[in-house]
Amino acid sequence: MRIFPNTKWMGHQLIFFKDIDSSNDTAKSFIQLGKNLSCGSVIIANKQNKGRGRFQRIWHSPASVNLYFSILIKPELDQKNWPQMTFPMSLGILEATQKYSKDVHLKWPNDILVQGKKICGILLELEKDWVIVGVGYNVNQKEFQAGLHLPATSLFLETGKQIDRFRILLEILQHIEKWYEYFCKHGFESIREIWIEKSHLLQRGIVLTDGRHVTVTGLNDDGSLCYMGEDYKKGALYSSDEICSWL
Repeated sequence: MRIFPNTKWMGHQLIFFKDIDSSNDTAKSFIQLGKNLSCGSVIIANKQNKGRGRFQRIWHSPASVNLYFSILIKPELDQKNWPQMTFPMSLGILEATQKYSKDVHLKWPNDILVQGKKICGILLELEKDWVIVGVGYNVNQKEFQAGLHLPATSLFLETGKQIDRFRILLEILQHIEKWYEYFCKHGFESIREIWIEKSHLLQRGIVLTDGRHVTVTGLNDDGSLCYMGEDYKKGALYSSDEICSWL
């Protein structure tokens, strides 16, 4: 299906499923089977039965209310830079979300928050020479179960209006394409300061799982979080699971 004429290449092949386990798992299966996929193909699910985020956390995926999709990209980048692709992707989603709310910011390494609540998560996975960018975006969900890793929200809860899911998908893909192309042309350094600004990271206090209190000082070249401890020793974090809480 060829849609999204306002993008150059992203989303020109859209593969829709009514009910699957996971859009990322389906993308992996397509790659392994050698399906004819173009760079920028999007697999979208109306419902996921085994949706997941980072560290295999469950991503609840009820039918017909939200966006659950995976973008397949064959990067023309050094493979060591593939994990950095989370950063332009999140900038694109943030920019699309700003149409609906002004209080939008990024949470390291892969979340988009509105009013301090999670509206979107990104799961980047590698399969052969492809990068799969999985996105879960809360559009019209009205209620969320208790006990989530982070408090959640949706565009409906923020605006009081039902939003057309395909319209916001189009907007997201347009913004992602723009930021991804910018990243490919200019490198991570070109977006690092923008990402930091949109995340409100600098000088933010965090408590690590080992009990230490540290202060965020920026992002390293590989996208890891750099910090300074109370003893003025510097360090880096490579996973949000190393963080107990943000201050």
